[in-house]
Amino acid sequence: MGRSAYHTGEIEMQTRAGTRGEAARMSDGILPALPGRMPGYLARQTMAAFGTVDPAGRVWASLLAGPPGFLEADGDSALLTRDPRRDTGEKNIAWTNLTAGGPLGVLAINLAERRRLRINGPAMVEP
Repeated sequence: MGRSAYHTGEIEMQTRAGTRGEAARMSDGILPALPGRMPGYLARQTMAAFGTVDPAGRVWASLLAGPPGFLEADGDSALLTRDPRRDTGEKNIAWTNLTAGGPLGVLAINLAERRRLRINGPAMVEP
C-alpha cells in the first residue's frame, strides 16, 4: 500500500465521521504539485481560508479576501499571496503566524462555480 494522501489527523477524523471510504475514493484528486489549470483559477479568486499554527501550537483559521490576483501560483509548487490589509497595520493572525514559519493550509473556494482548491505545505513569508 502506498503513502496516504491524508495525514494521520485527517485519517482519524475521517474514521470518526464515518467518511474514510469516501475520502479514499477522492484521494486521486490530491496531487503533489499544482495542475496546469490551477494558476488561472487561483488568480481569479477573491477569498481564501488560511490555516496556520501559532508559536504555541494552536491552530488558527483566517479568511483572507482581496482583489483577483491576491493569490498567485509560482510554478507548480508555490503559492504567492499579498494580504490587502498587510500594509494598513491591521493585525491579521494569519500573517503573524506565518512569520513564525511552519505549516500552512490554504482553501480557495469559488462558491458560484462550486469549485475548490486546497493547498498544504510549509510557509515562508518575505518582509
